[in-house]
This record gives sequence, C-alpha cells and structure tokens, in this order.
Amino acid sequence: MYDPGRDRVVMFGGGLTNDLWSLYFEITTPVALSLVQARPTIDHIDLAWFAADPSVVLDLSRRESGQGWVELARVSSDGSGTIVYVDRDVHPGAHYDYRWSDVAHGIEGQVSIEVPGEAALALSVRPNPALAAMNVQFSLPTRAAVRLEVIDLAGRRVLERKLEGLAAGPHTVSLGGATRFAPGLYLVRLTQAGRQLVARAAVVR
Repeated sequence: MYDPGRDRVVMFGGGLTNDLWSLYFEITTPVALSLVQARPTIDHIDLAWFAADPSVVLDLSRRESGQGWVELARVSSDGSGTIVYVDRDVHPGAHYDYRWSDVAHGIEGQVSIEVPGEAALALSVRPNPALAAMNVQFSLPTRAAVRLEVIDLAGRRVLERKLEGLAAGPHTVSLGGATRFAPGLYLVRLTQAGRQLVARAAVVR
C-alpha cells in the first residue's frame, strides 16, 4: 500500500505474523552548479563548470596575491549546461583566486589555483641509438614557434620541421622511422625565440 503522506510503500506480513515493512523513496536534489575543471599550466588556466540549469550566467572575478578583486568576464552555458573560461593572462609561479556568482540563481563559489613555475627549454632524443624510430622529447618555456633540425656530421641539414601553436611544457615529436636516415651520428637542433639546444643522436641498423 502506498502512503502518499510519507512517500512510502507499506507492506504487511501475512499469516500469523504482524510484521510491517516500509519502503521510502528519496528524491535526489540536483546541484545547481559544479566546478568540474580547474587546470593550470604555465601560460593559462582552464576553468569549467556544469550547471543544472543551462540559463545560469556567471560573473567571474580574479584576485592575485596581495591585490584586490578584478572582474574578468560574464560567462554562460554552451546550451548543454557546460560553462568554460580560459584565463591566458597568467604568470608562471603566481597564485590566483577565482570567484563566481549568479544572483538570480543563488549561486556563488570560489577556488584558489597555483600556476606551475616556468619550464626550462630542454631537449633529448629517444631511443638513442635509434633503430626503428627517432623521437624528440623537449620542453618549452613559452608558446613561441619551434624549429627542429637534423644535421649530419658534414653539416648538411637532412630534415627540418617547423612547429607552431604548441603550449608551454613537455612534448614528444616523432621524426619518422630511423630508416629515413643513413646509419651514423647526427645533431638534433631545437630553436625557439633565438635560443638553441643541440642533442646528439645515433642511427644504427
């Protein structure tokens, strides 16, 4: 028997027993807004929320250590409830507080984020010596364009690759199968914003 006053189903034992069982129904209340991502890199911070009501609009502000709050933007849902903001005006090693609100929906929140320190320009070749493939691993301090060159010991450039749009941080680029290079020793040169690093690489058969 359903008891609407207490939102439950009541069952009575049969036969000689007087047992009484009650089954209650609980309704889950949806969370109005959830922060689903707060991901820092050395040159930007990704923030993302999910709103139960797609009409939610957030007024977003930021505060850097020792400074006051500054209004950043008013951000809204993409129609599915997802709200995204990318802050590209950040500095390596800095600490930021973000707060958001939607007065009409009674929403407010805050999060603190530490930006990683600046990455150093770094370069290595793996595996080395290369037999089946040659991969270049490097770390970038900025998003500036990169040029990779493979030079033989006679000073001839046997491969050049220009890379743009890479975020600061670690990356791996395949230079293809080692069969494209004759067996021997090579120099792999990485250039970014006037800075150069050189690593030695060997190709064997």
